Amino acid sequence: MTNNFKLTPKENYLRLAKGECPEWVPFSSRAQHPRNTMAPNSMLIFPSWLNKDRTKEGGFDIWGIEYEANYETNFGALPKPGKFMFDDVTKWHEYVKAPDYSDVDFELMAKRDLEAMPFFDPNQSALAIATHNGYFQNVMAFMGFTEGLLAMFEEPEAVLELVMYMNDFYVPFAKKCMEAYNADIIDLGDDMATATDPFVSVEMYREMIKPAHAKHAAVGLDMGRYASMHNCGRCEDYLGDYVEMGITMWNPAQVSNDLKAVKAKFGNKLAISGGWEYQLPFTKEKLMQDEEMIRQSVRDVINTLAPGGGYCFTGGVMALPGNELAPIVNQWVAEESIDLCLDFYK
Repeated sequence: MTNNFKLTPKENYLRLAKGECPEWVPFSSRAQHPRNTMAPNSMLIFPSWLNKDRTKEGGFDIWGIEYEANYETNFGALPKPGKFMFDDVTKWHEYVKAPDYSDVDFELMAKRDLEAMPFFDPNQSALAIATHNGYFQNVMAFMGFTEGLLAMFEEPEAVLELVMYMNDFYVPFAKKCMEAYNADIIDLGDDMATATDPFVSVEMYREMIKPAHAKHAAVGLDMGRYASMHNCGRCEDYLGDYVEMGITMWNPAQVSNDLKAVKAKFGNKLAISGGWEYQLPFTKEKLMQDEEMIRQSVRDVINTLAPGGGYCFTGGVMALPGNELAPIVNQWVAEESIDLCLDFYK
């Protein structure tokens, strides 16, 4: 079978950002499929300077926060336990100093970073650029969750000062990156929720974090580009604020959110990217018992969220290296999703 489409994957994907219905349901796949011959919808890049003092095992970020990673975290870096920078947010000025990027050659950095992405073709795939790790997450990394959440409750003015101080650094840095990389999307990320609830109320978000998010998103929007938000967990409480500030794409849209209600409320104003999950069992025998359930769940989520547009399927599972079950699931997901995605709007 061939794919006779008028749009490139990039053009098709950016229809979501514009609130338009795409030619086919954009998708990403972790497995092979005969019709998966197109370039990726989009690719995400982090400017290398942001991680100049980091290695696979950890290191320091640009603010001086120490991180560590290991096999058990699949080498995802986390703030080093017990090594927080301060516990009194009213004294943040004594510890937090904006990084100096005056010697950064943005054009050269962009050239090298993009050359290191061998599958990226700017004519075929949209480019999203992430220029910060999250304002809420930074506060928690500076102080730890216990002290950080208490600070937001007890000293909101000091927390806002700290957040906007970081924002004053990130906004001009992000603008230079958007220009140098010629990015289509500015990607914001701030994991502000557990699997069941947000970490802070909508009111606290609006008071202390949203002002920074709005100014950061405006970097892309003011250039005629688009803004997306990454927020894990059940974060649907914040979505109205995202739409208000001009964000039109949200991922990973985990299933703890009421995605049917989100779709009904926002329609194509906020494209949902994700919406499918599966927890790998411990045995292959149990996995094989789940095969039809897994396949049906893939069909169900696409049939539920894709009508009218506003949806990108990004289903799949991740596991530690050597796990033999993840590739099996990802193959089933590809077999059920790709044909359906490509033919959905025909």
